Amino acid sequence: MNASKGSLVLNQMKRNNLMADDTRVAQIMEQLEVAIAYGQHKRAAVLAKELAIRKVACTLNRSGIPNNNTNSPIIAYLYIEDRHTHKGPIPFQVYPSMSVNMLKLKVEKEFSIPSDMQKWILGKTLATNLSASLATYGITCSGCPIFLYLLPEEPKHAIIADNPQNNIMPQNEEWFPNDIPAPILDNNLQPLEPLLIPETSDTIHAFDLHSDTNVIPEEVDNVHFFGNHISI
Repeated sequence: MNASKGSLVLNQMKRNNLMADDTRVAQIMEQLEVAIAYGQHKRAAVLAKELAIRKVACTLNRSGIPNNNTNSPIIAYLYIEDRHTHKGPIPFQVYPSMSVNMLKLKVEKEFSIPSDMQKWILGKTLATNLSASLATYGITCSGCPIFLYLLPEEPKHAIIADNPQNNIMPQNEEWFPNDIPAPILDNNLQPLEPLLIPETSDTIHAFDLHSDTNVIPEEVDNVHFFGNHISI
């Protein structure tokens, strides 16, 4: 009898803790949306890190907050990487109902990155179906990490003409956006061990970006999240 009462008390305490965590997470998400709306990038980066520490990821567990309304905006963590540079996390507003193609056009408009140079990793999958929604790939709640890899620009074919200058191949341009604010780390926040969100390079390198079928293998442990490397 006493054991039964003790179990009930313990379960009630767990429920109370979960409710307190959910309330705090909801407050952080509201503050994050306001910071994004007013262009307060430093504040948004601090709030995004606090969300990560509280394990608000796109997993359907009690510590996450899934968004059942796919027409409502969410704040995702955007990581951008090319061969030489990577940036992130960048708080980025998206809709779970928007398609992958719409996401590519949004990034092309806001960051001037051509859509044909974008390769997206959403959830644990290389997003090759442009008509599929973000929700299809598991991007359903604020705090979801989304990874963008920038492919090198394809050199244009030389135009054969009498003028020898037309035979010179144009040099590739640098497309990596320079105006993305760097995340500001809050020294008062305790780091999460192991990290919830892996380094961008670790996630990107798990894929062969020239393949149409890529799925990240099951996790071996929480520290070594990915193993393979891409070859472009």
